[in-house]
Amino acid sequence: ILLCVFSPLIVVIALAVKLIDPRGKIFFVQNREGIDGAEFPIFKFRTMYSDADQRLVDHLIQNPHLRAEWEDTFQLANDPRVLPVVGNLLRKTSFDELPNLINVLRGELSLVGPRPCPKYHLDSFDHQFRQLRASVRPGLTCWWQIYRGDLNAQRYWDEHYIKNWSLLSDIWIFLRTVPVVITARHPIFSSAPQRDEH
Repeated sequence: ILLCVFSPLIVVIALAVKLIDPRGKIFFVQNREGIDGAEFPIFKFRTMYSDADQRLVDHLIQNPHLRAEWEDTFQLANDPRVLPVVGNLLRKTSFDELPNLINVLRGELSLVGPRPCPKYHLDSFDHQFRQLRASVRPGLTCWWQIYRGDLNAQRYWDEHYIKNWSLLSDIWIFLRTVPVVITARHPIFSSAPQRDEH
């Protein structure tokens, strides 16, 4: 149903990506880890230049002070790899993930669940946490998708979701995602909330 609803927008985005960087493909396809550790190809709109990897290497060499920012969040505030206008807009609204609906249709993603991460991202987590994440099906959206933040925040929200799962929480997360996508603004949470040690 969601694929049908968003199909006009999907066509417009596909045309915009191709017009800005004709050399590259419309979709970005990358293997991600799913339930029980099984890999699957995830589909997203391409938001970066076709030579994105080399652009990142060159940028970090020229700006070594940004390496800490990259290693902490795997993101850069001003990422040289991102396509102008369209790339940032797609990322802020999460519309680049609309093709994830294909993965939902294929049974590889749920609508709600921990976001599937690239291998370099997963490698920053310990084995126990990776096993916990692999015990559930990844999803289109989750608490961390709403609140964002660093790797500690992601661990906090993913653990909280998995250990406290309920159908009501899934509905609540999905509803909370809608205003975030529409406004392209995330609640102010730069890192995980403080844990109660008692």
